Formats: sequence, structure tokens, C-alpha cells
Amino acid sequence: MSQPDSQLTFKFDEFELDLSAYELRRSGQPVHLERRPMDLLIMLLQRRNQLVSRDEIARKLWNPGVFVDVEMGVNTAIRKLRQALQDSRDSPAFIETISGKGYRFIAPVNAVPVNRPEGIESIAVLPFANESSDPDAEYLSDGITESLISNLSQICSLRVIARSTVFRYRGKDTDPQKAGNDLHVRAVVSGRLLQRDRTLIVRAELMDVATGAQLWGAQYNRHAEDVFALQEDLSREIAEKLRLQLTGDDKQRLTKRYTEDAGAYRLYLKGRYHWNKRNPEDFRKAAEYFRQALEKDPGYSLPYVGLADTYAYLSFLNVVAPREAMPKAKTAAEKGLEIDEGLAEAHVSMGYISFTYDGDWPAAGKHFERALALNPIYTRAHTFYPFYLSEHRHPVSRALHLALGARRANSVRDYLVSHGITADRIATISFGKEQPIDAGSGEDSWQKNRNGHTAIVSGAR
Repeated sequence: MSQPDSQLTFKFDEFELDLSAYELRRSGQPVHLERRPMDLLIMLLQRRNQLVSRDEIARKLWNPGVFVDVEMGVNTAIRKLRQALQDSRDSPAFIETISGKGYRFIAPVNAVPVNRPEGIESIAVLPFANESSDPDAEYLSDGITESLISNLSQICSLRVIARSTVFRYRGKDTDPQKAGNDLHVRAVVSGRLLQRDRTLIVRAELMDVATGAQLWGAQYNRHAEDVFALQEDLSREIAEKLRLQLTGDDKQRLTKRYTEDAGAYRLYLKGRYHWNKRNPEDFRKAAEYFRQALEKDPGYSLPYVGLADTYAYLSFLNVVAPREAMPKAKTAAEKGLEIDEGLAEAHVSMGYISFTYDGDWPAAGKHFERALALNPIYTRAHTFYPFYLSEHRHPVSRALHLALGARRANSVRDYLVSHGITADRIATISFGKEQPIDAGSGEDSWQKNRNGHTAIVSGAR
């Protein structure tokens, strides 16, 4: 019986690609490679000595219905892969370009079987329930959930369901196995948080969706100031139970800290808790919490992004004039990037500001693409990038349908509502036609751009 590819290591020249570990190594040392260039390498190795067309690559690297600039995307993936392999287009040792057609892997390859237990490749983290008597502690249960989603999404070989999707289950008595089946994942994390004075008690479990069996469960009793260690332990233990082979970069990203100040972190979580309510009063509360977090730790990048997002939404809702709010948003986003250039959230904020206020389309595209490369499941990137694309190159209905997987109009409406766009002002979207339900002015106005397409705008200068 032939060995499944997932249990093979492909060896070529000084390199080896361990499929089960999702890791490329050179002379035994890991070589950093982003998800799409890695998937492209796997595809070329599996079809070595065969022509692989650009269309086949595009279908493999991007899900049906996700709108991207395919030509640019394929070129970028090939360029990054060649850089990792130190290969040359003009004198290729590994990847040959077939002009106008595609690519071929030309180096000799030895496929060696390996034996490892099968890992779990997809997971959903359901919102942790707040069992504290104080409802204000919800910011902490929500924050731990969001941090766990963010941490696990840094593992290249793991598909993690986005926050916007799983938070539909918040506050509901949900059967984890049913939720896992609905979300088409192999495993589900659920948990509860109880805060007693200065003690945090967190119970968490990992369930195998197929069998309903508990793969892991634990209770953590920690001092409130140990919230960082708590989240790191949760992320690390869950990753281990998923039986994934983590690279050094995976391990580092899994437990990355953006601040060492627990007080600043709690203030940031409170800010995001209010921000997610998405109304003017809570945006103002969020901004104050973000400022307080920065007073405690001026080198903390995430509150700057929080401020940028808050000012942008206050402008969008016409609570603060764009000429006042948007420069503040830009300054905050730039400061976040100055502290951490690899912060996907800051790139999305800058992308939004670049195309809605500055009118700098090339800069906006670069920021959105960088954000998606850093964090493919970051919700706000998937919210704003399609609108950028629709305004820049394509009719809005096409961009929305492609970006949202060609869902029905009602599903598109649900998606937009989940991202803070009022239902009575959402257009009925169909290919070639947009009919605004409510064309009145207000906090979520739909306007016609110069091409006649309906779009969300944050206001003119």
C-alpha cells in the first residue's frame, strides 16, 4: 500500500519538507515560509516534474469565492518561495517557469515515509462563559477567548474559526459538538471563567467533534496578575493536545506578549470589550481605556490600534468630524506599526485610513495584503479588504459575493450586521444591481461613488 503524502518528508538538495510537521528545513534548520508559499511548495513537490498551471495554483491557494488579485497573489507566492529556496528564475535549480503556462519543480526529490499520530487541523474556540457574580468581568472572559483565538491562529498548520463567527454563540447554552459540526471543525474548545476577589478560576476542555470525546480538560487557579501565564499555558497545552508539530516560529508566536504590564493588558481588554459594542457611548469609553493602558505602558502597540479603530468609527458614525478624527486615527495606527511592524491589526487600520481618508490606494492594498499574510483570519481584514477592492477595481456586488463565498443576499446581510452595519441601511445586493433599503443620512450611510457603485464611506475631508 502506498504511503499517504501527509506522512511523507520530501528531500531535495539541502532541503527537506516535513508534511506532517508543516515545516521546511535546510540542513536540519527550520526555514521560515508563510502559509501560501508553503502550500505552493507542497503542490509543486507532489506534482514534481509536471507542469502546474497558474490557474491550478490560484484554486489551491485561495478558497472559491475569496476575491484576490490572482496574478499578483501567484507572483508573490512564487517570489517568496524562490527566496526561501535561494532559487533563481533565470537559472533555476528547483522551480522552472514555463512562460505563459505555469511552473514545474525540476530538482530530484526523494519521498521518505514518516510515522506520526494524525494531528487535528481545524478548531473553534467558543466564547468562555462568565460565571462571576460581577457582569463587568465579561471583559475578561471575552478577552481570554479572543486572545486564545489569536494565539492559535498563529500556528501555520491549524485552521482557526474567526472571532466574528464563534461569538454568535456568546451567551447561549451551546452544545460544543453541535457547534463544531456546524462550523466544520475537528475540535472545539469551551470554557468558563470565575473571578473571586483577586483569584481567577478558569475551566477549559477540548472536545473531539467526531466522537464527542474529551481530548483534554484542565482547571487553572491563578492570581489575577498572572493572566499572561494563564493564557500562555492554555495556548500551549491545547496546541500540544492537537498533536501538531510546531516550528520554532509557531512556538514563539503562540505565546507572544505585547506588554509585560498586567494592568495595561486588562485596560486594553476593557477597551476592546466596549469597542465591540459599537455605539458612540461605548466607543468613547473604549478610547479612555486605551489611553489609560498607554499611560501604564507607552510601548504597548495594541491600544494604539484600538485608538485608531475608535477614531475611525467615530468618524464613520459622524460623531466626530472626519477632519478631526481621521488624522488622530492615522497617528495612532502609525505609532502601533512603529512599535510592531508585524502587527496585522495595525496594518488593517492603516489600510482602512489609506483608502477611506487619504485616497492612497496602493498603500491601502499593501497594508491589507500584509495583514492577511500575518493573520489570515483577522476579521476586520476580511471586512474592509473587499470594500477596498470593490471601490478600486470591481463592482461592489461582485467583490462582496466573492469575498463572502458567494453566499445568499441574506447571508451577506447577516455578515454585515455582525460587523456593525445597521440592518435597515444595508443594500439588497445582487450581481449588477444595488438597491439601498434606506438611503437616508445617518450613522451608517450608503453613498454612490463616482462610478455609480454603492459603498460604505467614512466621510469626506
